[in-house]
Amino acid sequence: MDGESPAVTEEKGEEIAYNPPSLDDVPEGPMGEAILRGRELINDTSNAIRAKASSVEDGEHLVNELSCTSCHAGDGLDQDTSSLVGITAVYPQYNERADKVLTLEDRINGCMVRSMNGEPFEEGDEDLNAMVAYLTYISEGIPIGAELEWLGKNEMEDVPIPFAIK
Repeated sequence: MDGESPAVTEEKGEEIAYNPPSLDDVPEGPMGEAILRGRELINDTSNAIRAKASSVEDGEHLVNELSCTSCHAGDGLDQDTSSLVGITAVYPQYNERADKVLTLEDRINGCMVRSMNGEPFEEGDEDLNAMVAYLTYISEGIPIGAELEWLGKNEMEDVPIPFAIK
């Protein structure tokens, strides 16, 4: 063994395969339950979060009607639409807008506030932990710090050009 990490090997030309694990292979027990709850939160964010609120108004305050899949299609697994596969291998990372290093939890909360026009999760929140569990599961096998060509990739060819009348 030469002591090189997988990320070093990847830099020498080995391409990382896009191969998220099957949801059929989610383990049983508390971890599996967290992974599946995280998937539910990614897919149906507003309804999943609002369902826990004490009132309709409180639920509306927590999050708008979007879901994570509004930007990250197909459970966050769509390779061409802001895939989330491998996201846990690139966090923590520096965020230029925030001018600081963000954890994955920080980034999720950033989306909750900016994109979802809602409230951030509190530290240690079970739903935040479930989202991280799901994202970790779908990132299985991706080396820390790997360059992943599919991250941040959106195909925008069919987006109409806005026309605003003043």
